[in-house]
Amino acid sequence: MIQRPVRDALQASAAYAREHAGLSVWDRPTVPTSEDRRRRREAITSIATRIEALAARSLREPVGFSAYEALFGELRELGFAIDGRLVSAATFALHRDVKTRPLMAGVGDVSPEATDRATDFADRALS
Repeated sequence: MIQRPVRDALQASAAYAREHAGLSVWDRPTVPTSEDRRRRREAITSIATRIEALAARSLREPVGFSAYEALFGELRELGFAIDGRLVSAATFALHRDVKTRPLMAGVGDVSPEATDRATDFADRALS
């Protein structure tokens, strides 16, 4: 199992959420109050803390993608999105144990050589 890339990718996602917690989309006709914005920032920061806990847990035991996906979904519900590159890195790292072929299923004919090249690239990017 490759644990450090999982931890690093999750920590990067959590750091991004903390740093940008004040930036989210509001879907309502009125301007949010300062209290509304504070509560939302706190909720986003709380989810970032849970992502950090998931990162720490990844060093002790395998962490499934569904745990990250659930937290990512909670952020979306709050009108917040983690940078797509960080989501991709975390997704790849979390699925890394099963190689890239299952991730590419349905994308088209993916040769073993292409899978190996993608795996090599990801190894270099995540190390």
